[in-house]
Amino acid sequence: MKKEISFNVSLNTTYKILEQSPPDFPKKELLTCAYKLTHATAVHILAIGNTTPIALDLSFRLSRFGVQAFSSSISEYYLNNVSLGKETDVVIALSGSGTAKQVLQAVDIAKDIGMEIICITADKDSPLARISDHVLSSYEELPLFNESKEPLSHLACMAIGDALLYA
Repeated sequence: MKKEISFNVSLNTTYKILEQSPPDFPKKELLTCAYKLTHATAVHILAIGNTTPIALDLSFRLSRFGVQAFSSSISEYYLNNVSLGKETDVVIALSGSGTAKQVLQAVDIAKDIGMEIICITADKDSPLARISDHVLSSYEELPLFNESKEPLSHLACMAIGDALLYA
């Protein structure tokens, strides 16, 4: 009985998160980012830790749309790919906190090459947000099971990925 109540609370919170449409969400910025993805020579999607599955999924789905996309669960692989990239490539950096060292390292390399950086982060004041060209906020007003600053739910990040795909 207790598990069923927990599940219902979790499911209701999830629905509320997905229903949120912040009035200040930058729809024009989202469309700009979607356009850049479709015109890039390649898209490098970076994440570390429990955000990695979202990056891998987004990479696969972009590829299904005909966009050359790359992601890896091994940071050395995406660091290598980014370092071999071109100025006409685009990076999507995913980090809830915006402080993931491996992601920031790859973004620095991409910036040196001249790539455009799109970040999806819950913290608009993070180091990642400050060095990105485009910031799409995944901040959740009602995060699931939040015990620290970073939300444990990645629903907003996944929803932004979907929005980029279908914009």
